[in-house]
Amino acid sequence: MNGVRSADWGSWGGSFVVVAATPRAPGIGEGGKTWSDTASRFRTWIGARFAYTCPPSGTPATVWGTDVYTDDSSVCTAAVHAGLITLARGGRVVIEMRGSQDSYRGTKRNGIESQSYPAWPTSFVIVGAPGGPPDGTATGTVVVNGQPFTSGPVPLGATVDVTKGRLTLQADVGTLQVYGAGATAIFVPTRATEKVKGKTVSLIQLTLVGGNFGVCGAKKMLSGRLGATAKKKPKVVRALWGNGKGRFRTRGRHASATVRGTEWLTADRCDGTLTTVRKGVVTVTDLTRKKTVTVKAGKSYLAPARR
Repeated sequence: MNGVRSADWGSWGGSFVVVAATPRAPGIGEGGKTWSDTASRFRTWIGARFAYTCPPSGTPATVWGTDVYTDDSSVCTAAVHAGLITLARGGRVVIEMRGSQDSYRGTKRNGIESQSYPAWPTSFVIVGAPGGPPDGTATGTVVVNGQPFTSGPVPLGATVDVTKGRLTLQADVGTLQVYGAGATAIFVPTRATEKVKGKTVSLIQLTLVGGNFGVCGAKKMLSGRLGATAKKKPKVVRALWGNGKGRFRTRGRHASATVRGTEWLTADRCDGTLTTVRKGVVTVTDLTRKKTVTVKAGKSYLAPARR
């Protein structure tokens, strides 16, 4: 089961059962040092990471797959295919072992043509490769897909809860720390693109999810002295702080905020999505008014809820 074969035995005086377990980062083991080295000998180490040293002036070997590679593929050649290193310079590569895939798609990238293959029992991914999932390190209580999280890759499309913790994301597009702001702080990371000076570039988008918008209801007024009225303070349903550098975007119900290097808050409130900038500059896309505005440090912008 799960890559481990247990043995039969007769009568024995004591036994145990596993009642609970928390996955931990297994650390980084030593992989290989040549361009012909594969990951086949690590087939039972699903989830473990291994470092490979790829010498300069490498000679490419056979690779099967794209982004996810069969375990008998050349690790160094797969890293060139993934865009992390080059044949000329080589470099240090870290892989993470994965389980079986139904099929492996061959493509041509960065001068390397990988091959297609049907189902294969074990595979690996290149950690930090462009287009791959970000690497995460947590402090406090962070939950990914309902499970406690400490460190490792954060799957794209996962549900990440940092309401009571902080998570540092490292990817090819930059580094970002995200954390809660006194309200529900749950998001889903995905890959997206945008145009920068006429060129399409990759970014990581964090889409806010969760929270109870049922608390909003109809607008109410509070009676004040001498018949004066005042609106209630807008209710914050969910909110997320971000602090880092790189190409990241947060998306709320009524606005998205794209950054390069800054500290900012995205808060979905009953009256709309509020973007507050503490440092740097943020480009806000108002999804209600269908316009884009620039918000500088010390300023905020509210994209109103649709009426």
